[in-house]
Amino acid sequence: MKKIYVAFLSLVFVIIALLLIFHHYTARKEIKNRQEQIGKQTEKICEYIESQAGTFENDIQKILYNDTLLNILNSQDSNHPSITDLKNFYLKYPMLINSISLLDNQRRAFNLYRDADNTFIVGFYPPHIQKKLKTKESLEFVNEEYILTLVYYQNNEPIANLGISLNYEKFIAYLNETLKKFVVYDNTSWQMVLNDSARVIFRNLCDSSFRISKTDLFQKAVHAENETWIKHQTYTNGKSLQTYSLVYPIKIVRKSFAYVYSFQTQVIYKSIIFRLILQIILIFLWSGLIFYLLKTILSQKESQHNKVREDESNLNRIFDSIPIGVMILTFDKTIRYINRTASDMLFGKDETNIIGRNIPDLITPKYFSDKVKSDTAYDTGHFYVFDRDGNEVTIYKKDIPFILNNEELIIEAFIDVTPIEKGRKLEAAANLAKSEFLATMSHEIRTPMNGIVGMADALLQQKLTPEQKEYAEIIKKSSDLLLTIINDILDFSKVEAGKMMLEEIPFRISDEISLVHELFKPLADQKDIKLISHIASNVPNNIIGDPFRLRQVISNLISNAIKFTHEGEVVISVEMMEEYSGHLTLLFTIEDTGIGIPKEKLETIFASYIQAEGSISRKYGGSGLGTTISKQLVELMGGEIWVESPSTISTDPAYPGSKFCFTIEAYSNEKLLKSYDFSGITEYNQISALIITTDITENEPIYSFLDNFGIPFEKYNLDPETPELLINKLLIEADKFHIVILNDSIQYNGFSLAKMLFEKGITFRHLFILISSNDLGGNYIRSRRLGIDFYLIKPYESSEVFDLIQESFTSIGPDAKIPAKINKIRKDINILVAEDNMINQKVAKTIFKNLGYEINFAENGNEAVNFTMENNYDIIFMDMMMPEKDGIQATKDLRKKGYKGPIIAMTANASKEGKNKAISFGMDGYITKPTKMEAIKKVLIKYFSESV
Repeated sequence: MKKIYVAFLSLVFVIIALLLIFHHYTARKEIKNRQEQIGKQTEKICEYIESQAGTFENDIQKILYNDTLLNILNSQDSNHPSITDLKNFYLKYPMLINSISLLDNQRRAFNLYRDADNTFIVGFYPPHIQKKLKTKESLEFVNEEYILTLVYYQNNEPIANLGISLNYEKFIAYLNETLKKFVVYDNTSWQMVLNDSARVIFRNLCDSSFRISKTDLFQKAVHAENETWIKHQTYTNGKSLQTYSLVYPIKIVRKSFAYVYSFQTQVIYKSIIFRLILQIILIFLWSGLIFYLLKTILSQKESQHNKVREDESNLNRIFDSIPIGVMILTFDKTIRYINRTASDMLFGKDETNIIGRNIPDLITPKYFSDKVKSDTAYDTGHFYVFDRDGNEVTIYKKDIPFILNNEELIIEAFIDVTPIEKGRKLEAAANLAKSEFLATMSHEIRTPMNGIVGMADALLQQKLTPEQKEYAEIIKKSSDLLLTIINDILDFSKVEAGKMMLEEIPFRISDEISLVHELFKPLADQKDIKLISHIASNVPNNIIGDPFRLRQVISNLISNAIKFTHEGEVVISVEMMEEYSGHLTLLFTIEDTGIGIPKEKLETIFASYIQAEGSISRKYGGSGLGTTISKQLVELMGGEIWVESPSTISTDPAYPGSKFCFTIEAYSNEKLLKSYDFSGITEYNQISALIITTDITENEPIYSFLDNFGIPFEKYNLDPETPELLINKLLIEADKFHIVILNDSIQYNGFSLAKMLFEKGITFRHLFILISSNDLGGNYIRSRRLGIDFYLIKPYESSEVFDLIQESFTSIGPDAKIPAKINKIRKDINILVAEDNMINQKVAKTIFKNLGYEINFAENGNEAVNFTMENNYDIIFMDMMMPEKDGIQATKDLRKKGYKGPIIAMTANASKEGKNKAISFGMDGYITKPTKMEAIKKVLIKYFSESV
């Protein structure tokens, strides 16, 4: 009887242990999700703080290079223009600057500050004690305030010091109001800012008794290179709160701080503990009831032998009825007890005489998998078994060793989690089927589009009349736009799931507006509607973002505007809403004088497949998907979209018109303001360049490019362990180099070096070029933030380098000596294109002919293998989907036969999975259809470029 009690109690504790494990995992998952959310918010906050501080640093540099500032001390005139400049600088940062002073080596001093009434006080005075001028820039804590000292030099000697008194605490408190737009506030989290000694200088949790534990860890985290999570206690309002804090180091005007985002875990744990306690109470209630029944039954068995057997049968029925499998084993894996649930789960309903048998004798490959599968969503306590019908069962197992009558035994508890695992597999299968469907649709739709785009490209290469050329360009632009729309429709589910990735590439706003304007002008002219576009003068023309998605949104809205407008005009305008440190918020407006939108329909206009009225759908056509896709794309670009009706340009009540507005977040790609002056350089050989690399023996194309241009350069072999040597070199030899070229690769992160140079102010003294062989999303914006003027991606042609040099050195006239050598693709290339579609063959033939190459065709995979073995082609462009043998199998056969040349996939499947599959089976590159000349040219440059 005691054995039964022990087994029952062990079962109860196993169930409780499983609940504890489950809820512990749940708590950890919720905390991790909270940490990820806070990490994203904190990164945005700190980027904003550092951008504000960076703007202040840039303004300081402008002041430092203002030579007229020293005339203040000569004139002693309080109305001097340079004093006005200092006042404007003061007013731009009133929450950071306490006062500004100027001291020269002739015992003359000047001071500027604001009194309690915010009135500027200007003072000229000789100092009582002639202070020795500082010879280098410094930040010191003097008389309870921080003084930033800047140095003016003449003939390499300091002649004056400009001192700026800084109030960091006031500045951070001021930024707090602005930062609220980044932070999601609730009563379980708070934020604070620490100085470089880990003292709290700001917090938004109002409690005078506030303090935290583990302050030594916070002090280390302030000076760490990366953000740090600290688990600690927070004491507030007489309570001790378990807290997770993210400490994010930041730099504010050359001083280290840390932004801390904290949240308490009690709320998470309280909810989980409440559920756990409720479940445990229910378990104990049921266990108590069962235990009472067991005790009653077993007590009656002691008086009657027959009754004992009956009671044992009842007990077994109870254990067999519970939905958890229980099995008791000896340490040599002999079964002492097993309930019906475990027997049916593990060995099938027909299995008998299990007690006393050994587990290895029962577990055979017929019913169990050979080994624990690794693709399950659970931990190693989960495994698959197969019943007699071949059905797969997923089981969670827990082993509990215990001693009974001085014998070591093991209780194994089993829970059938098959429904959960089936749900996971069904979801995975559905996603796979969806991806395969989209890939197939992509191939079928892109194939005819390939013919349209390719033939339009070919037509533009012919000698056309101006009118014919205009028509061909419209065909080309329209097909490009149609292809973009097709891509978005095919990827609609990805947009819904938030899995679509945006491009971050340089483009011109004016080009996109002009392209859309020219595209829709014939349609507007046909309806006698004016199509007007306007870009505000303060909008940067060069930005970094996704031009294709932007063009699609504008095209969707203009298409609707023209469709629903019978007379009048459609106006496109672009305005600047906000700009800080290169970050842009742009406002796009499309207004019309059309039929307008009823007020009650304005809120549903962006819902999927919904138009204003059914009669409108019948009259004008369309599915209503355009505005839905536009809304999703705008939100992906960090903006929002809304609609108003009537529009501001409509004057006819019968046609009130509509006004669609949307914003996007972008980054400025305009020329950076730097301190160098290249106006005196009129020849290429007057330019001096420094190339920084971790291996100067590597044959980089940039060496030959600069040599061909006649530009002298110096190689610097960078030791990643001692970057300060390079920094010292650039500081000492600041006037020696005009161009500094950095290399970025998988082996060495060039951006980390660029960040160090940026923090030292070095990137603002030279023209910086970063060349990357490890291009990643966001690299364009990262380079701009770090003061990089140009970002090049390998492979690149010498013409690209030559163009950016001409753009930067504008004083080099047309009479300057032009480089004799340029980078070209060699002409003697033997090319095979494996393609079964006749239209695609004609497109490919035209593209290669325009590049100056004749090509051979194979119409299936077998021909591709045979032709290559006979002709030894230099390069093969391989279609992925062909009859008889597809591109993957043909590639595998070619590699087995020893072909080592490049094989480039040409396919309509634009998915990342398709690309990875092609590369993994031996292909060297991947081009999506419709095939464009630029993509082919890039491949040929990579493999067959040479200097001539």
